[in-house]
Amino acid sequence: MAWLKPAHQGVEDWNSRLKANDPTLTAIHVFKARKFGHEEVELFGLRQLDLARNPVGNSGAEALAQSMQHLEAVDLSECSISAAEALREKPPLEILRLRGNRLGDQGAEALAEAIRDDTALVELDVGSCEVGPSGVELIAAGTHLRKLSLFDSRIGDEAVKRMAALMQAEALTALLELELSGCGIGPPGMTALFDVLQTGVVPALEVRLMRDCR
Repeated sequence: MAWLKPAHQGVEDWNSRLKANDPTLTAIHVFKARKFGHEEVELFGLRQLDLARNPVGNSGAEALAQSMQHLEAVDLSECSISAAEALREKPPLEILRLRGNRLGDQGAEALAEAIRDDTALVELDVGSCEVGPSGVELIAAGTHLRKLSLFDSRIGDEAVKRMAALMQAEALTALLELELSGCGIGPPGMTALFDVLQTGVVPALEVRLMRDCR
């Protein structure tokens, strides 16, 4: 993995290796860049890109979507992404981490549409993204997901009941890990969730509910 620091020389080296399609450059972690350039760069050889806690923004996310067709894993946690439009052109990925961005329900709905036919995606993290009840749309669309985090999303009881119904209908058989901590789930939602889990229709599923009951 290459660690890209904000020094200008490091950026030039990174760009030159990308443009030369250097086969040894398969992963990049950008560490505390002061600003994020939106120059279009073809990321041919890269498989992993970690831009967490960098000021990527909506325009940067849109530019990246045009350049990362070969990537398998992308971390855009805490990258100041809020516009749904920045997510609609998401290329096929295996892992996408968006924790700590202000996506809201509109962003969740756009992302749900983007992942509906993306069967390559197996891990999605939208924790602390200000997602409300629309968070359940991500589950309904991402039936191929193995790991989904909705941490600190105020999805509420009705969304959890719908989630339980999807489980009962055996629509989530691929899901192995579901994080629902801090999701505002009350007794009705908890009851619906536990009832369906006890049936064994999703025997391999691990659900995280710490810091949630009220």
